[in-house]
Amino acid sequence: MAKILVVDPNPVDRALEMRELARDGHEVTAAGPAEALAELDSATPDVVVLEIGAPCDTGLGLMAAMTARHREIPVILNTCYSGYRDDFRSWCAAGEVAKSSDALALRHKVRDVLRALETHAA
Repeated sequence: MAKILVVDPNPVDRALEMRELARDGHEVTAAGPAEALAELDSATPDVVVLEIGAPCDTGLGLMAAMTARHREIPVILNTCYSGYRDDFRSWCAAGEVAKSSDALALRHKVRDVLRALETHAA
């Protein structure tokens, strides 16, 4: 399956997201925002799931740094805030998911992004 990096400032949320994505057979690593770029470089995931939080400026800045380093790695925004939609930096995200304790939507979005990667590679 795929290698996924979960970036979330909340360790409880990171653990939940890791567990849920691992249920689909993915190899999942996680990091807080401060460690995210180093983990991105060392793990070289297929997909990043990024909690952009509020204010969203910090998370979108991190996404910009991630895509500048690894443009080929899609980033899925996982947040319960909607303010990011007005920021042009969010437009390069591969998708978005409303953050919830039920991670089914996140799992589906990851599957969709991985399918798109496979289709694009073929």
